[in-house]
Amino acid sequence: MLNFMDGIFSCCAEERVMVFTASNKNTLDPTVIRPGRLDVQIHFPLCDFTAFKTLASNYLRLKDHKLYLQVEEGFQARARLSPAEIGEIMIAHRKLYGLIRR
Repeated sequence: MLNFMDGIFSCCAEERVMVFTASNKNTLDPTVIRPGRLDVQIHFPLCDFTAFKTLASNYLRLKDHKLYLQVEEGFQARARLSPAEIGEIMIAHRKLYGLIRR
């Protein structure tokens, strides 16, 4: 992989874009993530209640809901879901809110 990453730099002028993802950066060889090897590292944190409300607004058009208090308690009890997992659940349940056109 290092040879490939170095090859991208040497052969492709200004169009050197490579997207690399990992679920646990601690398991990667340090030479892969050393300064100068990667230009940008983006951390995608797990969801918190504020992010959940934003997702509910975007996916379900909800500004408030009677179950928000229970959802917030779940996050305070260390619920561990990614924004992608929550978005997937919301998409699967959009028909409950009449958001799917037939």
